[in-house]
Amino acid sequence: MRIPRWGFVALLLSLSSVHAEEQAPAAGPEADAGVPSWAPGPIMEESTEAPPGRVASRDVGVALTLPESWRGEDVSWRELSPEETRAVSELASAALVIEYQGKRGAAEPLLTIYRVPLTPWRDAAAKGAAGPGRLTLTSPETGYIVVRSDQDEARGRFAELRADLEDAVGTMALYDAHRENSHLIPRVQSDFAGALEDGSSMQLKLNPNGQMTLTWGKQPRTLEGLWFQRGVQVVARLTIPSVQTSPRFEADPELLFHFDGKGLIAIKWDQKVFGPLGMRLEQTP
Repeated sequence: MRIPRWGFVALLLSLSSVHAEEQAPAAGPEADAGVPSWAPGPIMEESTEAPPGRVASRDVGVALTLPESWRGEDVSWRELSPEETRAVSELASAALVIEYQGKRGAAEPLLTIYRVPLTPWRDAAAKGAAGPGRLTLTSPETGYIVVRSDQDEARGRFAELRADLEDAVGTMALYDAHRENSHLIPRVQSDFAGALEDGSSMQLKLNPNGQMTLTWGKQPRTLEGLWFQRGVQVVARLTIPSVQTSPRFEADPELLFHFDGKGLIAIKWDQKVFGPLGMRLEQTP
């Protein structure tokens, strides 16, 4: 059976097309989520609660995560008063305690953490007069001391909690304000609108898939782009590399807004097109 030359060529093309489809990589999670390829990081997920079991003290300078067994109503933590802190150690400048409160009796400390000036602590430790606990974490000038509850005196529920003490200590780290407060940053939502300096209006629609639409001017123009949230910043980019709606019109594609929880404040945009920086866009229903 003879195959015409054009038919043979068509057969080769169809086979190569099938092979290419088999070899093509599957779309990754970023493509599914609509994360813009130009963004330096993913779109921030909405978060309204602190991580479970998180203990973070700015004054002491440490943070840790409580094991699941410590997350009941009978375990709590608090920062110590100046008087209580000095009672732990004369070198301590701040301290916190995680304690168990049984149905009867006073609260029993499971873990106490306090901060000290590092050099004086080491000098005192060399003389055997540094105070209770072990030096567990350090920064250039500060030491963080951990005092563990006495294992020999552990009984009942307290003994169960005491068994997970090292799991708590193992998560201890220096306090990072951005990390500990990131859950408090509100998620940017929906549409915003405001008035430009020339009296014309501006509307900005931020879609949850990372797409955006910007409309402005007395004779309204509409542009599209991409956006994502980075902390309290809204970073956006119009059509790349330049926006052209007519042969005579161009705009810098970079946009940057500060989100204060209610509205957007222009930090960076093309002032020749949109006017002075500092203009506010209020969230619309």
